[in-house]
Amino acid sequence: MDIRQESLQKHYEWNGKIEVVSRVKVNSSKDLSLAYTPGVAEPCLEINKDYNKSFELTRRNNLVAVVTDGSAILGLGDIGPEAGMPVMEGKCALFKEFADVDAFPICVRTKDVDEFVNTVYLISGSFGGINLEDIAAPRCFEIEKKLKEKCDIPVFHDDQHGTAIIVAAGLLNALKVVNKNIEDVQVVINGAGSAGIAICKHLLNIGFKNVTMCDINGILCEDDDTLKDAHKEIAKATNRSKKTGNLADAMKNADVFIGVSAPNIVSEEMVKSMANDPIIFSMANPTPEIMPDKAKNAGAAVVGTGRSDFPNQINNVLAFPGIFRGALDCRAKEINEEMKVAASYAIANLISDDELNAEYILPEAFATCREASWRVLGMKHFPVQITGGIILHQGRIAEMKTGEGKTLVATLPAYLNALTGEGVHIVTVNDYLATRDSEWMGKVYKYLGLTVGLITQDMDNDTRKEMYGCDITYGTNNQLGFDYLRDNMVVYKEDKVQRGHAFAIVDEVDSILIDEARTPLIISGQGDKSTDLYTRADKFAKTLKKYVFTEVDAKEDKEDFYAENNIDYIVDEKAKTATLTQIGVKKAEEFFNLENLTDPDNLTIQHHINQAIKANGVMKNEVDYIVKDGEIIIVDEFTGRQMIGRRYNEGLHQAIEAKEGVEVQNESKTLATITFQNYFRLYKKLSGMTGTALTEEQEFQEIYKLDVVEVPTNKPLLRKDLPDLIFPTEQGKFHAIIEDIIKCHEKGQPVLVGTVSIEKSELLSKMLKKRGIKHNVLNAKHHEKEAEIVAQAGKLGAVTIATNMAGRGTDIMLGGNAEFMAKTQMKKMKFSEELIAEADAYSETDDKDILFARNTFKELLDEYKDEISEEAEKVREAGGLYIMGTERHESRRIDNQLRGRAGRQGDPGTSRFYLSTEDDLMRLFGGDRMKSIMSTLKVSDDTPIENKMLTNIIESSQEKVEARNFGIRKNVLQYDDVMNKQREIIYGQRDQVLNGENVHDDIIKMLKDTIEENVSLYVNDHILRESWNLSSLKETYKWLVPDKDFLVFTGDELDKLDKKDIIELITNKALDLYKENEEVLDAETMEEMERVYLLKSVDTHWMDHIDAMEQLKQSIYLASYGQKDPVVEYKLVGFDMFDEMIAAIREDTVKLCLLQPKRIARVKAQQEEMARIREEEEKKAAEAHQVLLDKQSKAPMPSPISLALKREQVAVPTQAGVSENGEKPKRKPIVKKNKVGRNDPCPCGSGKKYKKCCGRDE
Repeated sequence: MDIRQESLQKHYEWNGKIEVVSRVKVNSSKDLSLAYTPGVAEPCLEINKDYNKSFELTRRNNLVAVVTDGSAILGLGDIGPEAGMPVMEGKCALFKEFADVDAFPICVRTKDVDEFVNTVYLISGSFGGINLEDIAAPRCFEIEKKLKEKCDIPVFHDDQHGTAIIVAAGLLNALKVVNKNIEDVQVVINGAGSAGIAICKHLLNIGFKNVTMCDINGILCEDDDTLKDAHKEIAKATNRSKKTGNLADAMKNADVFIGVSAPNIVSEEMVKSMANDPIIFSMANPTPEIMPDKAKNAGAAVVGTGRSDFPNQINNVLAFPGIFRGALDCRAKEINEEMKVAASYAIANLISDDELNAEYILPEAFATCREASWRVLGMKHFPVQITGGIILHQGRIAEMKTGEGKTLVATLPAYLNALTGEGVHIVTVNDYLATRDSEWMGKVYKYLGLTVGLITQDMDNDTRKEMYGCDITYGTNNQLGFDYLRDNMVVYKEDKVQRGHAFAIVDEVDSILIDEARTPLIISGQGDKSTDLYTRADKFAKTLKKYVFTEVDAKEDKEDFYAENNIDYIVDEKAKTATLTQIGVKKAEEFFNLENLTDPDNLTIQHHINQAIKANGVMKNEVDYIVKDGEIIIVDEFTGRQMIGRRYNEGLHQAIEAKEGVEVQNESKTLATITFQNYFRLYKKLSGMTGTALTEEQEFQEIYKLDVVEVPTNKPLLRKDLPDLIFPTEQGKFHAIIEDIIKCHEKGQPVLVGTVSIEKSELLSKMLKKRGIKHNVLNAKHHEKEAEIVAQAGKLGAVTIATNMAGRGTDIMLGGNAEFMAKTQMKKMKFSEELIAEADAYSETDDKDILFARNTFKELLDEYKDEISEEAEKVREAGGLYIMGTERHESRRIDNQLRGRAGRQGDPGTSRFYLSTEDDLMRLFGGDRMKSIMSTLKVSDDTPIENKMLTNIIESSQEKVEARNFGIRKNVLQYDDVMNKQREIIYGQRDQVLNGENVHDDIIKMLKDTIEENVSLYVNDHILRESWNLSSLKETYKWLVPDKDFLVFTGDELDKLDKKDIIELITNKALDLYKENEEVLDAETMEEMERVYLLKSVDTHWMDHIDAMEQLKQSIYLASYGQKDPVVEYKLVGFDMFDEMIAAIREDTVKLCLLQPKRIARVKAQQEEMARIREEEEKKAAEAHQVLLDKQSKAPMPSPISLALKREQVAVPTQAGVSENGEKPKRKPIVKKNKVGRNDPCPCGSGKKYKKCCGRDE
């Protein structure tokens, strides 16, 4: 039943909420004499002697009169004193319940102030205090003032002071939550009645400096002569920022909204226009200005209402009983401002700072989530997992070993932080993990009443928005980052999908925030069509001879060596660069018929050649990329995963396409870009979890301000980490690995072989096939089977070859994974993918097929669990999982990650790395020293050695690489920080437009600033007037004033002018034109037009600016030759370029806003004239009984205004290869064929010579 209907029913039952109860018992004549006559005469005489004795001898010391005239009952208006009785009785009941104060309702039937005051004064001798209730403003202020003058007991207007005190108390605590202080925040109060004015005065008394007051007509301004006296007084004390306009204008960039006005007058858009973390107190009764859920969805950090059935109530019932209790106890004659301020602080302090923190409910929230997990999944968090959850909630990184259940750990902080209503993002490294975790852990969240979303690549905009609107959203780092960029390219606010960045838990945080941090997210649009230069440059590169250096010494001149050996270009393996030698340059000039390759006119050809030799000399197929379905797909160097959708920039991707003989795609234009470093720093709170982060703790701390906490394992770690084995040659190393695999396989011990490249994994696979060992291979080519292959790597006798980081997030269980085995069997039983997905779900359903699938899955799961338990024991006896690393990775963290695949949850296991002096890491860092040691010891190819010094060399090499990579990532961040600051300004301007703000004042300011800047270019007060370049200035503003005599002055006129006069002259011309436009088009159309043109200008210039900044970054390193820091120069030049872009945006926007309206009006007039002529022709034709045949001209023409107001996305991302039906066709590889000779038979099969047939036109 609705609360209001239920209350009505209760009032019928109660038949009044208060009653007078005697405090004495009258059981005898003596009792009667004591309580009444004759005994009562004595206390009467005592009071007659001393008036104050009435407080001791009667109940007056605890009796309050609750008085109303019925003129402002709740939010219902003037409904009369009798109709206000339920409120008066309710207030009396609250006095009694909350403070044990007896109260009595009194309704006075008069609207005359003096009559009301005299009536209350006449009865005031019976009470210890007077509470004025629900009396309309401004009469209430006059009544209160006069009663205070006449009465010697406290007079308290609860609507004013009770509400003001509790609002201030709530606000003091809310500001602690959002970490803001009272002197800085902007407060908007809507409702200039008694409560609103009292709140305003009280906040000013407490120390709030910036308060703006609104009534039904908008912001109260001091210069408004129509204001009543009470409002004039408030207007003088408020609105320091001199705002004008309506409530929406007042709320822009405000920190706090306090409503004591009318229902549903605040929209989500108005809340979104406020400052970060806004506070919303909407206290209109019975329906608030905005419902709490809507305010939260719009980004409000703290929401309060005046209703006791809503959370966070800001209700005066929490203030007035206590205040009156205190006043009566100390027999105060009034309740003054100091008492009210003290009351606000006292009430605020009833809630400790700890209680204002989400951590206050952490034990209850974690316990609830743990119990739900046990009931739903049969999994209960271990104590170490709870520790991990606390670390994540605190915004830190939890390092937890593989198999410690990090997926389950994330449920604890995710649930707690989701209770804020701001949303939680759980970020994974691939779509499989995002899907799996959202379905698996989603069962727990749904059981707890939360909504769960999943972001996948193929979702449409509406679905994405719905997913981001959920309490907890799963997605990959790529999906979240790209959605952020796309959100800042849309032209309508409703097209945005993300709702903010409150809290993120990043799974495999080292992979995402370290390994991928260097790679920027780039949204590209259609650029120039790729020329055949890529193909020609590739043909040229394939004719060249290369020489590979481990590391090039820039100070050493080796041109003679290159000439002797006919070397055309050199490759620096460590720096991953390719450079033409002098011989190569000469060959290029001959091949492309150039006089001088380094001539500035040949920069394009030079660029294509450089990319071609890098594609051929540095980039390796099945190491850096793979060719699949006619596409070049980048392989992540750390994880070995396919990075679908990502492309190398600067034409390198096209060069590789030419190298591999696939279709060369069009060049792209960068529309939007951001690095993961800056994207994840958008979150108010960021945390992460991984098995290996301590080696990168310095980087996490320096860039993300995240510290790393190592969490102990649930059970002792039993894995044996054996010393490295080092072989002289790679071939010897691989033979030793194969022999050890065979030994393990014979006793049933599962083996996971970690490789650093696809090439190495496939070489080992061939060697195992020759020896007849059954095995699985996991690399970028088998990307789709990743989880399935890794999950079964713990089966008895299993041999799995995988890249070092493959299968992260999937546990290897000894004996096998029963869930995967059950689902695999269901596939064999011909269950559909949809039914298999539903087989382990917990959602309620009556679908017979789903129920049958669940029963089948349960039976199979139980069967395989029994089977696995026996097999797992055999695997343990065999020694557990054996990890064999075929090469040290350049990062110690990746090696540790590989080791961590074994020994989960107290299982036995072994790990060992097999190295050779020919390994990339050993060769690049210290390989020569290693070889010399091997040579000295005369070690054979198949003989390994173990030596502490060698291990130290390896670790030293890894530390060098880690330090270098950290330096590179830090350098990238320094440059991107410059772009990030500029990005924030531009995206903020876009949001201003999308939020529907009135940008008219901004446009006028742009107009004035643009004119002042342009005039300053040509006019200067400090030079002779004759030297002013007025002709150029006139040419500049020819579009504004085409008049020939404009800016033409006589000598005398010119002498009397200064720069300000010229600025004023042009400004007035522009403003006059603006006014004419406003007369041509209505105000609403003009407002939208201003927004459209500003948005268009911003987007157009921002795209060009991104390209310009990228080019600047490529060339700024030259500044170091002039002993200047390139980063500092990049900042200085970059911001100069940004200022120029802003100036261009201003000028373009102003031009469009000034010129377009009249053009539109002219087109509209022409259309109307054509329509009129047409109508006349039809009329004449009808009179002549004829029919007009030209029906086409009658078709309605689009309105020029609607066309002008149509927002079009300037930056349109490309969707490569998407067909009309929305599907992405697979591209076939281009097969290179020998060119057909002119005299050869035509390949079409005609029997003619090629030159006489299909080659006729060549």
